[in-house]
Amino acid sequence: MITAYNPKNLHLESLVHKIMVIETHDEEIQVELPFFADGFPGILYYEAAQGVYLSGKRLSELMLYGQTISPITLQIKGSYKLIILQLYPLTSKLLLSIDPATLNEDCHDLAGVFEPGTLDVLKKLKSTPDQIQHLETLLEQKLRNTASGPAESIQLALQLIWKSRGQMGMHQLSQRLPFSERTFERQFKSHIGISPKQFAKIIQFNASLLQLSEERFQKLTDVAFDNGFSDHSHFIKTFRRFAGKSPKEFLDQIS
Repeated sequence: MITAYNPKNLHLESLVHKIMVIETHDEEIQVELPFFADGFPGILYYEAAQGVYLSGKRLSELMLYGQTISPITLQIKGSYKLIILQLYPLTSKLLLSIDPATLNEDCHDLAGVFEPGTLDVLKKLKSTPDQIQHLETLLEQKLRNTASGPAESIQLALQLIWKSRGQMGMHQLSQRLPFSERTFERQFKSHIGISPKQFAKIIQFNASLLQLSEERFQKLTDVAFDNGFSDHSHFIKTFRRFAGKSPKEFLDQIS
């Protein structure tokens, strides 16, 4: 079961995109949960007696993950609960004050970043809304006195990329900002961890993924052109890069 929540802490509206809870009480279940690139890093807290694994490695129970580029699959046995705070792209650098590129395709254990005993407190809070509220409070306290620096211009760039669904060219984008194109690319990667061109490709892919998932098309070529791909083969190549399968294979899997 998947439940979506909006952040209740108003101070986090510009930092947390949305909150998702994925859970089941089935003790016999074995699941593989796929996750695709969407442009958002996040905080993951989980409860699972047998752990949550990625490529055979048991994940930390409370962690910050960076930009996901290649598709990943989480393996879980038995009942579990995942609480995911999907963060806006600038938040991970603000939270850890590190180069966000070091988090690409990786994660950072947050047990030592927040106040001591955080995991014990979360486990004792059996109510999911209470756990979410505690995570929000920890995040707000950690970021309260963080300066944004030049991030306002990068935030504008993110908004333009989202609004265009990844279809705005980099030269056109840089003209809307107080940087040269080269400086913009350097500043963007410094704050987000990936280049603006790669980020735009992820947003473009995600728009096509949503259209496929919601079956808002008659032909696959409609999806390609609706999302600004130059041709059908370019669409297939980009989709396979981020989903690990072709659009047709993805549709066959979810049907």
